[in-house]
Amino acid sequence: MEELCVRPDENTVRKVARAFQELGQEDKQKLVLRRY
Repeated sequence: MEELCVRPDENTVRKVARAFQELGQEDKQKLVLRRY
């Protein structure tokens, strides 16, 4: 998303973070929540 200079809204960030949590990828979840 940085390449496109696009910032997701808060709702989208939560959905992506929840998907990572369900997949068992907590490190990526924390990265998404911290970055956006």
